[in-house]
This record gives sequence, structure tokens and C-alpha cells, in this order.
Amino acid sequence: MYCPICSTKISLDQKFCRYCGFGLEKIAQSVSEQLPTELAENLQERKNKLERLGVAALSVFGLGVLGLFLYMVGFKLMS
Repeated sequence: MYCPICSTKISLDQKFCRYCGFGLEKIAQSVSEQLPTELAENLQERKNKLERLGVAALSVFGLGVLGLFLYMVGFKLMS
């Protein structure tokens, strides 16, 4: 985390900026409230799972179309 006044790097447990003296208790509290929760992590995991499923479905569909195209080209060459 960085001090919003002087941009000095600070830790979350500091109460004041060591460089400019700015009070950091409210800043640290608001930052800790914005950290991801278990629910947000669970939703992200579900989103990633659905994205992988979508990529797999699209790949299977693409392979099917490619197979059909190659079959049609091969059929025309044999005739």
C-alpha cells in the first residue's frame, strides 16, 4: 500500500505515514474491506470453470466443422 499524500510505501498495520505523518487508520480499514472475500473467490472459480467449458465446447464444434470440410474436400477429389 502507498500513502495517498506522499506516495511512500507503507504497510497495512501502520497508523501513520512515517514520511509525512498522514493518519492511515481509515485508509487501511477501507482497503481491508475491499479485499476479496470467499464469495468473490468462489464466483471467480465458477467463472473460470465456465470459461474452460466454453473453450472446450467451441473446440469440439470447430473440430467438427473442420472434419466436415475435409470430408467434403476428400469426397470431391475422389469423385
